[in-house]
Amino acid sequence: MLTLVEVRGPERDHDEAQEWFGRRDWPVLGRWPFGEGPTVGVLRARPDSVVFLVEVRFFGARNARTGQAAAWRVDGLARTAKLRMYVRRTELVDPDRELLPHWRVVTTRHRPAPPPAPRTRTSAARFRLRARRARITESLGRHDTGEFASGTPSEARRLARLALEPGAPPPAGVDVRPTDGRGRKDRPLDREEQIERGVLRLAPWLGLWLLATLLARAAHGGVVVFWLLVTAGSLLGVLRAAGRITPHRRAEGRVAGVVAAAVLAVLLHTDYLSGTSVALTPFQALVVCGTLFTVAGCYLLVRQWTWGDWLSWGAPLVGSLVISGVVASGSVLHAFYADGLDLNPQDLDVPGLWQAASAVKLLGFLALVLLAPAAWGMMKHFHRIPPRDGSNVALYALFLVAIVASVGGLAAQSAASAAEATKAAAHDRRTPPPYFGVKPKWTCVRPVVAADRLPTDGGVLASPATRPYLLISVAGGNAVLWDADAVPEPGAFKVPANRVQLVPAPSPDADCRPGRPEGAGRL
Repeated sequence: MLTLVEVRGPERDHDEAQEWFGRRDWPVLGRWPFGEGPTVGVLRARPDSVVFLVEVRFFGARNARTGQAAAWRVDGLARTAKLRMYVRRTELVDPDRELLPHWRVVTTRHRPAPPPAPRTRTSAARFRLRARRARITESLGRHDTGEFASGTPSEARRLARLALEPGAPPPAGVDVRPTDGRGRKDRPLDREEQIERGVLRLAPWLGLWLLATLLARAAHGGVVVFWLLVTAGSLLGVLRAAGRITPHRRAEGRVAGVVAAAVLAVLLHTDYLSGTSVALTPFQALVVCGTLFTVAGCYLLVRQWTWGDWLSWGAPLVGSLVISGVVASGSVLHAFYADGLDLNPQDLDVPGLWQAASAVKLLGFLALVLLAPAAWGMMKHFHRIPPRDGSNVALYALFLVAIVASVGGLAAQSAASAAEATKAAAHDRRTPPPYFGVKPKWTCVRPVVAADRLPTDGGVLASPATRPYLLISVAGGNAVLWDADAVPEPGAFKVPANRVQLVPAPSPDADCRPGRPEGAGRL
């Protein structure tokens, strides 16, 4: 933004302000006494003030609030530098580059000469055939010279025949061919950021259309009508946004939007090629949209950070999350899982690889925590939140509180669900599902010492044991067992692993009495 900034104070304050502009990489395009230069006849002269014409550069959207955002940046600089700065006027700078069509220089020796007059029907047909063959070989690049030109078709031809070396004759027998399909005819040129902004406007509408169609497919009754209306409205939004990607080619943009929507419909709603449905569930679609929103919002937030922000709290936070996640989070989920079975974390012997896998799952819970900074980044990008010096500190505190609360709750819920699934499987005499390296299995337990010499912790081992117990783990020299037939309620207990024989049971209802074929095989 071109910004007219007034600086009040003595001369040293004026010089210091110019130094601060340089530190922020804001080019100073002019400096005049207040009431002179561009402000002559507009502002009354003040002896203690000067005006700077500064190009304020910052990340963010180009919208109706961009001028206000530039004023916020200057106000923040004034607070940091302890100077009296006032933004008096802003004007948007449009540095968007035109996308010039690209051309390759080709020789023309392969092009057939027109037949001499008078032309016969046969000679004209032969000429058209040879010309068509020449165009095909030319489009394949067989006659390229290796040179390049850009611009309109007429400019590209003149540039191809231009001699770049002084005194050299201009090249003869050369022409150009388009390489990107944008040079077929003279028309308004596309602009780089204009296309990017158009695509970014199209993406939310496509996401809404995808989510609405999936919800309409899963809904019942009158709710279907509502989601069908949302689907139709979002499709109109797709067509409108696609038509604005290239304003001078709205029809082509709308066709592209319809094609994009059709491709999504084929991939996500129908049986595709092999006949296997790959349609997303509404929850999966919501997760996909939330993930994309989180990634985009966090990117928009992080790219506005300065090196000071990174060094002060960004890098320590990321480092602490990674280190603590790898080192400690592996035991967090297993600790919650053990607590759900009335055990201690030391009662589970989990390989390090599975601890790392559980750490990845726990870190995956952080995605929900990142929704808050993602929304923060979106609002900052669209200039809905004025920057403040303490904003990063507040965001840091929000991060810590949200991480502890949400990750702890999600981890506890995940582990508790796994523990309940293990209990339910034990009650129904089924094979329980594994949980990050913990693989409970039905096992015949046979004491190898007398019953009075077999200590137990938390329960009593039946003697003789005719039905298998659920072996949860062998850790710390103890076999951790789950007794599904305990009275008054099932529970876990431990026995010394060196005083029992653990034999895998072929089924949860196997007969574990010695001499039975079902109990064959040692663990």
